[in-house]
Amino acid sequence: MSDRETDFEFDFFEEPETQEASGRADRTLRRPLGGGRGPRMPRGPIRPRTGLAPLLRLLGLIAFAILIVVLLLLWVQSCQEDQKRDAYSDYLTKISAVGEESDRVGRELSDVLTTQGIKPAEVQKQLASLTQRQQIGVDDARRLDPPGPLHASHEAAIEALSFRIDGLAGLREAFRRTQGSKDAAAAGALLASQAQRLVASDVVWDDRFKEPAVSVLQQEEISGVEVPDSNFVQTPDLASTRSMVPIWERIN
Repeated sequence: MSDRETDFEFDFFEEPETQEASGRADRTLRRPLGGGRGPRMPRGPIRPRTGLAPLLRLLGLIAFAILIVVLLLLWVQSCQEDQKRDAYSDYLTKISAVGEESDRVGRELSDVLTTQGIKPAEVQKQLASLTQRQQIGVDDARRLDPPGPLHASHEAAIEALSFRIDGLAGLREAFRRTQGSKDAAAAGALLASQAQRLVASDVVWDDRFKEPAVSVLQQEEISGVEVPDSNFVQTPDLASTRSMVPIWERIN
């Protein structure tokens, strides 16, 4: 047998084994790494997972959102209430300062009328000064901006202060007109009629400003804020002729 025939026979017996090994290698490469068969795809449509946990999470988120909204509403309401209370407090503090200054004017009027040995010209001068100071108080009150529910009470406070201006100016004019008169009773009656405006101013302040303002604060549920008082007349019976006659006689 020649060498060529020997090679032929070798190739004949070796080639099938090589092809079979190659086929096994190909199948090995195509086989999944984990071995065995691959996962089966589910038949039919894929349904979402159901259970109690997702529902509880949704309810928790809704409850948390509601809590945030409630807290925001409470915060806004608290801010609004603070602003409203500050507005009332600011106004009443300012009108209280006006009322206190008017009280000082009233006390100084009482001092003037009870000063021993004071001359008629000096009385008229002092009354003119007190009238001017009271006018400043009215002007200050008119520049104030009260909260809406207190507008009517504020106008009453201005009216009370205006009565005091009229009463002071009236007393000054009455002293001027009766200076040197011999009729003490008539002079006292004229002075008393002007002093009635001062007494009326206290009544207006109490009945038409203070009491209605207190009611407004109660209706608006505002606490810790006081409505000021103002008492101009220091002598209860100042507006009586009996009280004014000795005052006039002492001055004249």
